[in-house]
Amino acid sequence: MTILITNPAYLELPKNAFGWLGWFVFLGLILLLNRQWRLLNQPLIGWRRRASLFLLLSVPITTIFLPSIQLPLNDAGLIVPLFAAVPLFLAAGLLGPAMAAVLGFFSGLLVALWGNHNPFFILELSFLSSWLGWMFFQEYRTPFFRGLRHPILAALSISLVYPIICLIGSILLGQGSLAIRIDYALSYIFSTALTLGLVFIIAGIIAEVVAIYFKSYWGTQRSLQPSPGESKLTSRFLFSVVPLSLILLTILIVGDWIVAGRAARQMLEGRMSNAGDMTARSIPFVLETGQNLIISLADEPIYDQSGERVQDFLAAERPKIPYFSQLIYLDPEGNLIASDPGDAIISPDLSQGEIDGIELASLVPIQIISTSPESGGAAAILSFIAGVRNPEGELLGVIIGRSDLAANPFAKPLLSSIGSLSAVNGEGMLVDENGLILYHPDSSKVMTLYPGRREETPKFFEETSPDGNRELVYYRPIVGRHWGVIITVPARYVQEQAINIAIPLLGIISILSVAAIFIFRFGLRSVTSSLQILAVEADHMAHGRLENPLMPGGEDEVGQLRRAFEKMRASLKSRLDELNRLLFVSQGIASTFEIEAALKPVLESALVTGASSARVYLIPSIIPNSEGGVDTSHQYGSGPESDKYAFMDEQVTALAEKQDILKLSNLTRPRIFTFPGNSTPPKAILASSLRHENLFYGTLWIGFDQPHQFSDEEVRYFVTLAGQAALAAANARLFLTAEIGRQRLEAILTS
Repeated sequence: MTILITNPAYLELPKNAFGWLGWFVFLGLILLLNRQWRLLNQPLIGWRRRASLFLLLSVPITTIFLPSIQLPLNDAGLIVPLFAAVPLFLAAGLLGPAMAAVLGFFSGLLVALWGNHNPFFILELSFLSSWLGWMFFQEYRTPFFRGLRHPILAALSISLVYPIICLIGSILLGQGSLAIRIDYALSYIFSTALTLGLVFIIAGIIAEVVAIYFKSYWGTQRSLQPSPGESKLTSRFLFSVVPLSLILLTILIVGDWIVAGRAARQMLEGRMSNAGDMTARSIPFVLETGQNLIISLADEPIYDQSGERVQDFLAAERPKIPYFSQLIYLDPEGNLIASDPGDAIISPDLSQGEIDGIELASLVPIQIISTSPESGGAAAILSFIAGVRNPEGELLGVIIGRSDLAANPFAKPLLSSIGSLSAVNGEGMLVDENGLILYHPDSSKVMTLYPGRREETPKFFEETSPDGNRELVYYRPIVGRHWGVIITVPARYVQEQAINIAIPLLGIISILSVAAIFIFRFGLRSVTSSLQILAVEADHMAHGRLENPLMPGGEDEVGQLRRAFEKMRASLKSRLDELNRLLFVSQGIASTFEIEAALKPVLESALVTGASSARVYLIPSIIPNSEGGVDTSHQYGSGPESDKYAFMDEQVTALAEKQDILKLSNLTRPRIFTFPGNSTPPKAILASSLRHENLFYGTLWIGFDQPHQFSDEEVRYFVTLAGQAALAAANARLFLTAEIGRQRLEAILTS
């Protein structure tokens, strides 16, 4: 735990125009969102004004004076006060998005100055605070939006969103290539998200308590409204499918990135292991060659002669042996006897390791000592030390063969192999059993102590370089010696390769995702537009406007619904027309007691079925005449073929008296009628008996000049007309009967 105010205050401003552009675009997004949410802001009057001043003054206290947290796993050094988000949550729940954004900007500025020094953190905290204000004051009623109004769930949601925002900000703020920025961001994104998530959860718990105890002051108090997903089918699709699509897209992108990163790392590890293994296998050969050469020189029978003769011998032998750059012969006490070149013993001077090796020459047959090169040397000098003995085994002296690794022709292939990764900023080095660096691309590090890990077996691992960047390390021990080959490559190279591998697939996934959303969006538009048309038509039907038929659609569900609507419209129109006609018939019957005038609307209404003839036949005995007798018959007709089919009245009536409904769809087949020779019979007949109060009056029938299939609606409508016709006949009979009675009474009275 630390107090933020104890740290130095400064900001690491963006180093390029791209970073500044991203900063101002982010700021513009925050302003745009707050303008969009301006109606959610609460007026700063009364207690809200006092609360805003209190929260504004509490920001410095909770930010720079109260304890802060920095997780040990956080390599980025992010320091965030534990209670820094409390004023932001309270402002978001009590005052609205705008005030929360202001406090978030203020708190983020303080944390950025004394904590992480990241100017994007200012906008990140302000952005998240604005979203908190929207979450607490949005008025949607679905469970998802109701959950967002709880501070704890809101804290969890912004904790999940923050890593994405942080990643974008880190990429914009970073320097170097995209791979370097991504590697820098990924190196601490987990610890940053964990740190901020803990801070948000603490603030969410405190805000949840405040929201419970001050429920009437917290968040929205207005009645809830349908969410966007409830009001429109398109919005429902977007709110249900798009998040799922984004989750799937994120999974694909993350999976693609992981697979690409793994493939890139495997390829890099293959190159590193090839270079390290080849070098490690070559080292024993180089050392054994040096040992054999120095032993062969030590076995020459020349060292018991004068120093001049030994000097001449060394000068003659060294050019023959390109392995050694210097040869030095010393007596057992370490005094120089001969050397080639002549200044070999002082260029460089004998090292402490060589001096110790001279003392051990009587005990150890052969020694290999690592010696620092002269200033600017690219590699260490290997000193091969062997004792020179006479045939009796007496030590005559010590011969030292110095080999400069950088100039040794036997070592050049392995040095080329160890430096083969320089194209990707990789470094190869060779360390001895003491951890001293024998070879390094940076000559200033030669014969310095290697600070990293050393392993007993070949192993890959990650370390942090002295400049703070991650690097991939391959350590390969050398068999037979406690030396090691070390290959290091910056981890950003893996990211670069991963980007090169992943970008094409990511581009394809992104294009397909956007295309899929647009396809579904426009495909759904055809459905929603059809449903809107149907809704308008349903409204027209509700207001009785049934004249306009619906155009037929496809064979899908929408087309079936359109046809069902058209069928309903046609049925409603037919029913209304039928009711209107029946009303017209009823009015006609009620307006007169004259049988012909009363039956005329019935006959005209019967023709709407498509019949060419509509006729009523009343039996002679049913309607009395004014003289007190009965007519031979009452026959009435309507339609272009009515008179032509009049000869069938009695035959149809005879059949209708036996069965109430006579329905013949094709009159050419049944042989139940007799036709005169010169007559033209109808092709289809529908007849109904006219009965009223169990009294048979006659028949209403219609004829068609073509075969006709009668629907249930036509039969039902025709039966209704027959009932009206029977009522008209009954009324006429009753009227005539009453009239005849009146006339007879008058006659009796006058007589």
